[in-house]
Amino acid sequence: MCSSYSWASYPCLTVVVFTGHDLSIIGDNILGNNSHNSLHTLDLSNNRFSRIQPGAFYSLKNLKQLILDDNEWNIDESVSHPSVFNHSNLTTLSFSNAFGAGRVRDIGKVMERLQVLFVNSSMPSLTSLRLSRNKIIALPGGFFFGMPNLQLLDLSNNKLDRINVRLSNLTHLQSLLLHQNAMNVIFQTLMDDIDILYDDGQGSLRNVTLSGNFILCNCLARNFSSWLRSGNKSLLVDADKVTCSPGPNDAMAGAALLDYKLSDLVCKEVTDTKQSSYVILIIVIGIITVIAVIVLILNRSFFINKYIACKEMLGSKHDFSIYGAKYSSVVS
Repeated sequence: MCSSYSWASYPCLTVVVFTGHDLSIIGDNILGNNSHNSLHTLDLSNNRFSRIQPGAFYSLKNLKQLILDDNEWNIDESVSHPSVFNHSNLTTLSFSNAFGAGRVRDIGKVMERLQVLFVNSSMPSLTSLRLSRNKIIALPGGFFFGMPNLQLLDLSNNKLDRINVRLSNLTHLQSLLLHQNAMNVIFQTLMDDIDILYDDGQGSLRNVTLSGNFILCNCLARNFSSWLRSGNKSLLVDADKVTCSPGPNDAMAGAALLDYKLSDLVCKEVTDTKQSSYVILIIVIGIITVIAVIVLILNRSFFINKYIACKEMLGSKHDFSIYGAKYSSVVS
């Protein structure tokens, strides 16, 4: 039985919140060697640690929620992490700004190392994964391997220009958060995966966010716009806030995509009248230049003789002017 006076050995802790400190390393068995069977939530956010030892959470057998937000974890590849998250009861992992996004030189390498940890860990109960605010550009293939029951995936506030991994195998996914990224084109593969997971309301997916991705509102957005209008507007909970980046008309910048008809989403023709005129003018000037060079080469002897004759004539006039000047000075 647990009492309020058992703090010394921590047998009755259920939640530990240890934030706002300056830690460099999360060592093995962070809460000691005792078994903490009652502990289900551990919050280590905002501690500036850069390394986690492999056995850091070993004694936390019933841990369900692990929050590592706002740290500088670089997942040192020289340290083996075979079972950092090897907890069968773990339901929530939160890594929002966990990798020191402003200081990590190559977030791609960090994501590759994180994938290795995921592959080597057993997390069959994981339902929530948060990876927001990490300046992620792309995800490694097979990144969500071993997460069959994932329900919430938060990839918001990153620098993803596309979702380069398939999501359709996350058959229990309910919430997909992709807002505030760098996707100016929504590719068909993402729409297909969402369709599979939504399955006309019969699937698991219930909401998707995409606002803050400034869409190129030209012909490349027609499929996406049509897809939204075909019954997916309710699924995309922020559909009215999906806005345009500068497109064919600067007036579209910042306007909602759904404010425009499909016929408004056009790509500027490369060969318009004005540009064609410039091209023709350049071609004509080039042809005239080539002809002039050919004429000069074929008649070079004629032009050389003319040049010599002109030079001699100008020379004789110069001599005469000098002689005249001398004659005038003598007379005077």
